[in-house]
Amino acid sequence: SGDAFRALAPGLEHVHVAELGGEVFRFDLSRFRADVVVTGAEAARTATQLRATLGAVAAVNGGFFDTAGRSLGLRISDGRTMIGLRPRVDWGVLVVRDDHASIVHSKSFAPEPGITAAIQVGPRLLVDGQPTPLKPQWARRSAVALDREGRKLAIVVTRRSVEAAALAGVL
Repeated sequence: SGDAFRALAPGLEHVHVAELGGEVFRFDLSRFRADVVVTGAEAARTATQLRATLGAVAAVNGGFFDTAGRSLGLRISDGRTMIGLRPRVDWGVLVVRDDHASIVHSKSFAPEPGITAAIQVGPRLLVDGQPTPLKPQWARRSAVALDREGRKLAIVVTRRSVEAAALAGVL
């Protein structure tokens, strides 16, 4: 996309990406805190409801769920493991340590002191800045991306179905 980010507030930028039919919001993690919230199947809420309840700037429904609405994959919230790592999946883990973040393959994740939040999900669209081989799959999408230093976290949300490889190419 040739569009440039525009500042919405100190440490928060936005750009509309026409070819994705979506929005990208980029947060400076020294000014905004990234959390993982686990409500549980019995207290499920939409991202909009959760954002309002918490007074958050943004909220995205992340991860996969079983047929009973239970989260699949690792969830660390406030430094506590709420749901354990799902083994033998080709997913990534978004790991947050205060004012910086990283994305690692599930096989490379190791619980360490200082992790404040983590969520395991897939597929990984990029690895070391390069698109990964993905099977053709169309859906409305949400994704996260990081700058190389892990100091800026971008949330990508599409309003229409997008092919996963096309999203990877734009990122």
